[in-house]
Amino acid sequence: VSISYILLGAVILIYSVWVRAQRWRILISPLGMTKTKVLFESLLIGYLGNDVLPFRLGEVLRAAFAARETKLLISGIGASILVDRLLDMLSFLIIAAFFYMFYPVADWAQKVAAIGFGALVGFFLITIFMRGQRDRILVWIKAWAARKEEVGKNKLAGHILAIFKGIETI
Repeated sequence: VSISYILLGAVILIYSVWVRAQRWRILISPLGMTKTKVLFESLLIGYLGNDVLPFRLGEVLRAAFAARETKLLISGIGASILVDRLLDMLSFLIIAAFFYMFYPVADWAQKVAAIGFGALVGFFLITIFMRGQRDRILVWIKAWAARKEEVGKNKLAGHILAIFKGIETI
């Protein structure tokens, strides 16, 4: 194996993680501005966690590290990670659709792909509808959060608002 290929692969990997950090910075912007460096480090820690921990717990590690470093609520960061993963899934399904058009696949794979694509399209249609209702939903969530704050559940109210802000970028 040539060392030049290893170096080229390392440069491409680092660049791709940096691009993902930039995308995540855009997704997380409603929660507050953060430095790309912190998000880059969080992504690397998340990748490490995914490699050594079961059940993709690296994503939880990624959210916890980012929350600690940015002082943002972990619930909002978790919501932005969910949006990030949904965008990844959409990208994968688009690539799979092109692949499917030019290469025959097994019947069970076609069914699974159709179900996954249908679920994703349904999710995005609901998201588009909710985007039109954004102000209404925000008023309802803020009123609910205010009621929770009145009974002393400030932390819960803050997390609910942070989750809404985390998915707001959709």
